[in-house]
Amino acid sequence: MPDMGRMRAPWLFALLPLLALAAPARAAESEAVRSPRAIATLIAETDAPAPGKPFRVGLRLRMAPGWHTYWKNPGDAGMAPEFSLVLPADARAGEIAWPPPARLPEGDIMTYGYTGEVVLPITVTLGAAAGIIEARANWLICEKICVPEEGAFRLTLPIGNGASSVEAPLFTAAERALPRPFAGMARIGADGTLVVQAPELTSANVTDAWFFPDMPGLIEHSKQQRLTTEADGLRLKMVPGIDFKPGASLAGVLAVVDRGGQRSYFSLVAAAGSGGAPAGLPL
Repeated sequence: MPDMGRMRAPWLFALLPLLALAAPARAAESEAVRSPRAIATLIAETDAPAPGKPFRVGLRLRMAPGWHTYWKNPGDAGMAPEFSLVLPADARAGEIAWPPPARLPEGDIMTYGYTGEVVLPITVTLGAAAGIIEARANWLICEKICVPEEGAFRLTLPIGNGASSVEAPLFTAAERALPRPFAGMARIGADGTLVVQAPELTSANVTDAWFFPDMPGLIEHSKQQRLTTEADGLRLKMVPGIDFKPGASLAGVLAVVDRGGQRSYFSLVAAAGSGGAPAGLPL
C-alpha cells in the first residue's frame, strides 16, 4: 500500500511558496472583533504605504442578516458609529467619508443606516516611520433590540511603495458609492420645501427622491417627503423638525431614482430664501 504521507509531501512543498506570497496581503486587515451580530475589522487599502502619499484605512462592519447600524445622522433613533485612530507622531488623518445610508423604518419611526456590510473610510498620510495604526470604535447594532458593541484594532504597515492590498477594492467600491457634489441650485424654504435645479433632476428622468439631513432634528424623518418634478428641477416638501430654523441653510444628501431604477446621491447645502427657485417651482 502506498505511503500516503509521502504522496502528500510534494503538494505541501508546492503550496509553501503560495502561502508565503499570500501572507503579506493579510496585514491590511486587523484581527476581527466578533459577536453573533457583527464582525468588525480595521482595513487598509495598501500593505506598505509610501511616505507622504495619502491612503485610506477603514472600519469594516459585516452584519448578520436582519441587523443594522447607523449613519452619521441616525434619524429618529439610534447612534452613529464612533471611529478614532491613533497614529504615529508624523502622520495625519481626515474625517470619515460616510457612505449614503438606507431608510430603515422601525415601527412609526424612521432611521438611517446600513445593513449587510459597510466600510467607513478615513484618509491617512504617514511620514517616514513604520505605520503602526491603532483604532478604537464603538457602534450600536439593532434588530428587534439594540446592542452596543466596541472594539480595539491594530495594523502594522511597513513603509513601502504604496502597492494596493487585497482590501483595496472595498475602498474603491466605497468611494464609488459616495454622494457626488451637487453643482446645481438648491434652496430651502421657511416651510421646509427643498427646491433644486439641475439638468439631470427633472421630470424627464426623476421618478423618486428623498433627502437625508446631515443633522437630526431638522426634519420629521418619518413624515412623507412629497415630490414634485418639473421641466427644470424638482422640489421636496418636508415637514420641519424641532431644530429647523427658517432662514438657515440645510446640508445633507439628496437621493434620486431615475426612470431606469438607478439610484444616485448628491451632497448639497441648500441656501435659505424664497428667491432663485426654478421657474414653475415656487417655494
